[in-house]
Amino acid sequence: MVTMEFDARSLLPWIQRTEAQTIRCARMAGSSALRAMKAEASRQIRERKAIKAGRVSKALSTISPRVGDPLVWTLKASSTPLPLIAFGARQTKRGVSIVAARGTRTVLPGTFIATMPRSGHTGVFERTGSYGRVPTKPSKRNPKTLETIQELKGGSIADTFREVSPAVAEKGRQVFTATFRRLLLAPPRVAI
Repeated sequence: MVTMEFDARSLLPWIQRTEAQTIRCARMAGSSALRAMKAEASRQIRERKAIKAGRVSKALSTISPRVGDPLVWTLKASSTPLPLIAFGARQTKRGVSIVAARGTRTVLPGTFIATMPRSGHTGVFERTGSYGRVPTKPSKRNPKTLETIQELKGGSIADTFREVSPAVAEKGRQVFTATFRRLLLAPPRVAI
């Protein structure tokens, strides 16, 4: 999570604007900075992992301050593990090949890609258990564990986001400063 905080009241003695105008300029600059931070985070995450932009965008959420609240903008990343199908999965003879990090492919032996018949969800699965493929009910005579099929999950967007957060915060500071200066130097609007 990257948080950017701003107190406009500290700048009022040096600015030739009212408090409301200064806070409005800060809100507009903060919103611009938050959008730039989300775009920068998405770009940096996709440079490291072979994940589609839409999936990264869904995992990044923004929180803007409400009117009357302190001016704090937050960018959060989801910590939900991603299904391995999102990592450029391909079926091979030995198993499924995924792109763990940009430029490197890893084969997971004994795994397969399947689409669920009812939901239509596609994923990377593996069989677990020791009894065979035909499920039977366990009984006292046959206590062996049954084979089950489980979907495999990878890392989350939050794992990679932690690595790139300093660069994302710096981008946010740059955009906020530039936008805030531009808005303060612009002629003030009559109605706010």
